[in-house]
Amino acid sequence: MDSESIVEYYSVYHIKREGMDRTEGYIGVSKQPKRRFQQHRNNSDNPHLNRALCKYSDITMDIILECTKNQAYFVEGVLRSEQGIGWNLNKGGDCPPSAKGKTKETHQSVANMAEKLTGRTKLNDSGRAKQAQSLTGRTKHNDSGRAKQAQSLKEYWRKKRENKDGN
Repeated sequence: MDSESIVEYYSVYHIKREGMDRTEGYIGVSKQPKRRFQQHRNNSDNPHLNRALCKYSDITMDIILECTKNQAYFVEGVLRSEQGIGWNLNKGGDCPPSAKGKTKETHQSVANMAEKLTGRTKLNDSGRAKQAQSLTGRTKHNDSGRAKQAQSLKEYWRKKRENKDGN
């Protein structure tokens, strides 16, 4: 068996709380994911992840995929296509410089695998806007929207006071 046939596997992992989907939490790549999780727990340079690990007791790590290094970084790049998604600070998919350009997989085969994982193809600008909106859970209000919201809150509290006074 020559050295060309030995394949090293890497894990794409997801650090999350119960009920979180893959747009939340932290996505990373490691050859030794359990060890990497302990490193995150003991000393994380990422303040978002560090605060979450300190604050919540129900955080777990799931292995999403085991594959070659280049495939793993590609999938991480698909799941974290922009900075600031979930607890990740940076955009995913950045391999160490020594690994760049040494892929044996075709771009198309890795793209097909990523699409199966996420259930979607690469996002266009409108898709990114929809994803950002869904992650925040609210839309931006214009002035009329703010006025309607303020009126609605005033009405709610007025009714609440009336019910309290009437009982």
